[in-house]
Amino acid sequence: DGVNLIPYLTGKNRTAPHEQIFIRKFDQQRYAIRAGNHKLVISFKGAKPHLYNLKVDVSESKNIAAENQNKVKDLRKRLDTWEKELIAPVFQGLAHLQAERKTRKKAGVK
Repeated sequence: DGVNLIPYLTGKNRTAPHEQIFIRKFDQQRYAIRAGNHKLVISFKGAKPHLYNLKVDVSESKNIAAENQNKVKDLRKRLDTWEKELIAPVFQGLAHLQAERKTRKKAGVK
């Protein structure tokens, strides 16, 4: 948010543009946070988190959450704090259209 990425893309600035990056897919309840070399992924609300060290595993093939519980707790806490600051989107995705269609069909509305 609010960072000019051009210097990072052109190589003029070689540091990271953000300390951490958050991702939320609201309609699927999927979340992720990347901080430094670590990325925590939550596939759906209530799922066990997956943790990856992107410095050594860029393809995210080895879940290291079990052996790095302190890192999981730290990233999860950051993610939870960030999520509390968010509001629900006005347009909640195409998944909600199906529910609306069913409701309209039951009511006899086209």
